[in-house]
Amino acid sequence: MGILDLCTAIVVAGTVATMAIPGYVASRAEVAEALLRSTAAGAAAAEERYRAEHGVYLGNAPCSALGGLTLPTHVRCRLEAAAPARFRLTTRKPHATPRTCVWDSGSASPLVCG
Repeated sequence: MGILDLCTAIVVAGTVATMAIPGYVASRAEVAEALLRSTAAGAAAAEERYRAEHGVYLGNAPCSALGGLTLPTHVRCRLEAAAPARFRLTTRKPHATPRTCVWDSGSASPLVCG
């Protein structure tokens, strides 16, 4: 293999990497957001079950305090102050691609991610 062949292989590998890396990064961001959406929906259902059993929303606690909820690795979930008829929770994925989803039960569109 001569120097020209080696240079050609490097250029081809660089071109392939240039095309593949942005798609890989975008797909990781989509997976992270889907994981946060799923976690938020599961935590919201657990909060509704908690209210059905105890008559109030839990609020101001980690989502793990709800019981029966298994959080994915590297996903943070927190319940925020609850009013008698509504609750709010936040899911975060701090590693790799930082993302946040907020579930507000009193909103017409309860789940917002960004």
